[in-house]
Amino acid sequence: MHKKNTNKTMQDVARLAGVSMMTVSRVLRNEMKVRETTRRKVQAAIKELEYRPNISARSLASAKSHLIGFLYQNPSEGYVGQLLIGAMKKAQLRDYSLVLSNLDGTKTNVSDVLKSLLESSHVDGIILTPPFSDSEEILDMLQAVQLPTVRISPEQKECPFPFVCMDEAKAAFDMTSYLVDRGHTKIAFIKGHPDHSGSHLRYDGFMQALAAHQINLPDHYTPQGMFNYQSGFEAAEKLMLLADKPTAIFAANDDMAAATLSAAQKHHLLVPETISVVGFDDAPIATSIWPRLTTVRQPILEMAEMATDLLIDELTGKRDKTKPRQNTMDYQLTIRDTVQSLN
Repeated sequence: MHKKNTNKTMQDVARLAGVSMMTVSRVLRNEMKVRETTRRKVQAAIKELEYRPNISARSLASAKSHLIGFLYQNPSEGYVGQLLIGAMKKAQLRDYSLVLSNLDGTKTNVSDVLKSLLESSHVDGIILTPPFSDSEEILDMLQAVQLPTVRISPEQKECPFPFVCMDEAKAAFDMTSYLVDRGHTKIAFIKGHPDHSGSHLRYDGFMQALAAHQINLPDHYTPQGMFNYQSGFEAAEKLMLLADKPTAIFAANDDMAAATLSAAQKHHLLVPETISVVGFDDAPIATSIWPRLTTVRQPILEMAEMATDLLIDELTGKRDKTKPRQNTMDYQLTIRDTVQSLN
């Protein structure tokens, strides 16, 4: 039998009952959408833990903190930097501040970080970036406590929280088609971090374009990267040591594309004369290197601004409920100096 502990939380109840926090919340609200057997398990866990909902904390919800939680974990400094600039700029204009939680390089349980953020900072709402925008555990927790949330670039669309995105698969399709139109049929792809939805969407778009142009892809043409420079360099080297080298490399983000240019230089391969390189994001590094990178311009800063606006509109009662949950922004192919035509 557990001893009474005033620090017991809804998450503890959910863990003991073997259910989600959303289910615990539904039982506490006496909703009818819960099976009777499940309801009894939750009630038993509540009794065993002597859990009491934190009424005082709940009452604080009406006292706005004007703080917005911003959760991120991404090895690309350029991508994260643009997100933060956009969110901070918009939040400041609307008299809100961001509370940042960076989980890069940490083994801390994300749900524990979120729980701590909610309990210590009393944020009014939260913005989720990849990979957290698709985390079922995090989404369940936020739904359970009914905290206003906006997601950036999720892969899963079914969650009730609104989101901002661009069509990453279509963008990758268009960039791959651009290479094919310039005579490239031996095109390799450096994959992004497997935990990020954008990695899968970009790879899917790449593969769809190859299929549409009836181009076969050798298995060794898709090395795994992790969205950071070092992984991109290592993946590019694998491609450049092949006897049957690709004539073009599509890296799933600009950090890895920039690393590909460095790997080409190490192996005395000229870009774009010997090998063409393209990236994705149009992060600041794309124009800081030479030759300047041809890439997909993802409106990262603008997406963060829109996400922040959507969240604050929700918090201030200004959200237009007739507008769709999904807000899709435009992308563009930014053509610079790293692609050579073979036609």
